[in-house]
Amino acid sequence: LTPEQAFDTYSAVSLHVRGSVVLHRLYEKNREIDGGPGDFEEAWTIEPSRAPVLARFGEAGRRIGAADDANFEYGLECILDHAERMIKANTEQVHRAHKTSRP
Repeated sequence: LTPEQAFDTYSAVSLHVRGSVVLHRLYEKNREIDGGPGDFEEAWTIEPSRAPVLARFGEAGRRIGAADDANFEYGLECILDHAERMIKANTEQVHRAHKTSRP
């Protein structure tokens, strides 16, 4: 990675981790205080007739925007996959430049 790409990747991972921790702590604190919804999604009522796909995922235990393991891992994988693509592109660019600079 270039220094800028490395900085941006590190920053994205750091923000993702810290944001997930904060959201998880807020969830737990909200549940402790009044026993009510821990996050905004728990207060939603999804009508299967209006949003069948969302309802199906909700029934399977999936949650939108929740600081749970599934969402955390997906977000982290997206960041790391992007970094991997940048590394590959940079490596290919270096190889092409090396080939064209040979006498």
